Amino acid sequence: MNKKIIAISVLIAILFVSSIAGTIVYYNGVVNDRNSQIASLNSQVKNLNSEVQNFTAQVGYLINMTRSNENLICTNAVVGSGYNRVSWNWTVTLDLENTGNATAIINDIVINGQSYSSFSPVPIVTPSIQNGYELSPNQIVTITMQGTNPASALGDNSTIYVLTAIGNSYSYYYSRS
Repeated sequence: MNKKIIAISVLIAILFVSSIAGTIVYYNGVVNDRNSQIASLNSQVKNLNSEVQNFTAQVGYLINMTRSNENLICTNAVVGSGYNRVSWNWTVTLDLENTGNATAIINDIVINGQSYSSFSPVPIVTPSIQNGYELSPNQIVTITMQGTNPASALGDNSTIYVLTAIGNSYSYYYSRS
């Protein structure tokens, strides 16, 4: 019977050692897998930290940049018209000042939703804005438009829009007497 007990004891010991070895192998696999995931996450964190540093440097550059902008104000708008026995004559006079810190390039004037260049005949604009008129910061200009198409195109109360090359639109209300 001693041989049976010894054999059973040896078998139990082998099973016990096998289960411990299996558990160790399993947990080593799990730990290695988790370590691999942690290494991957650490790599991602390192990349993100690098990106944050790059963005921080870019923001630093942006803070040091001065934003430049144009700003046109109209200090005077006069609209007049009359009939000279041949045609209606009209005049629009705008005194504009660029109070911004960048040059404004005036490239269109819109009256009653119509660009001045679409009037027939095209009114005379002084100074010319056909190729863009540059108005430096703190500079004032008087723009005069003279036309001979019907004065009704102007309307009695309306808004004149001055458009600039960068896409800004400045509106000025006028009332014609």
